[in-house]
Amino acid sequence: MKRVFIMLMGVALLGVACSKSDDKPDPGNGGNNGASGPDATGTYPVRGIITTDQHWTKDKTYRLRGYVYVTNGATITIDPGTKIVSNRDSAGVLVIYRTAKIQAAGTAAEPIVFTTNETDKKPGDLGGVIIVGQARGNTNHSVIEGGVDPQFSVFGGTNDADNSGTLKYVRIEYAGKAVNPGDEVNGLSLYGVGNGTTIDYVQIVRGLDDAFEFFGGTVNAKHLIAYNCADDDFDMDDGFSGNIQFAISIKDPNFTDDKGVTGDLSNNFEAGQRKSLEQPDAGKDAYHVPDYVQLYGYRP
Repeated sequence: MKRVFIMLMGVALLGVACSKSDDKPDPGNGGNNGASGPDATGTYPVRGIITTDQHWTKDKTYRLRGYVYVTNGATITIDPGTKIVSNRDSAGVLVIYRTAKIQAAGTAAEPIVFTTNETDKKPGDLGGVIIVGQARGNTNHSVIEGGVDPQFSVFGGTNDADNSGTLKYVRIEYAGKAVNPGDEVNGLSLYGVGNGTTIDYVQIVRGLDDAFEFFGGTVNAKHLIAYNCADDDFDMDDGFSGNIQFAISIKDPNFTDDKGVTGDLSNNFEAGQRKSLEQPDAGKDAYHVPDYVQLYGYRP
């Protein structure tokens, strides 16, 4: 039995607060579907593009249908104890796009839960949660992964203090959506998310791909748990330069993402070869990792 304990710490960058940090267009058309009335199962379906504020309450169960995009500066407020579910036939992906916010502040007694709506629960029943901000990265990835609509594929900017809202006491279960090899939705994907955002007490359970993946950005996160996810538990790309503290990784040796001859199996921690943020002229084979990294994890 092999035991490794993980704590991750990096260095956050400074930024200037503003509502828009570049001239890249943000989509704002296409309707305002959001949550509709209850269906035959008693759940409240959520689909399409959300362009105005929504408030989800714990007396209702919300069902994500396919990709749901929150944009145009809208805020999704989710009360403690609220459950958001997904069915296998249309694995739900909640995308909080640039300038929009999620305010999901649960409590220890009443966490907010994203999970499957199936009785035979399987990884991949839920797509996952994607938060897209306007903080800096090294542009190694030019667009968001996972089959998102091209009009919502741009991420990042120059505002390192960007605020995409709050995830606190949130659990994401049975997530993961593989569109193509190497092109997936993770449990929680953070694209260019700024350090004005709060990520605290978040748990990813039995995910089909990575638990947490950071694509650039400066967000600081703490009290993170990755439990029995198939691929990497903490994956950092695109010159991520935030701080991660009090992070636990637990792996199931019988549940792994086998990438064949590449030798890249399931890792507790992955920070690959990426173009350096501090050395913008360096090639994509130059490493960029946080200034200080300690790993505390568990693998049987």
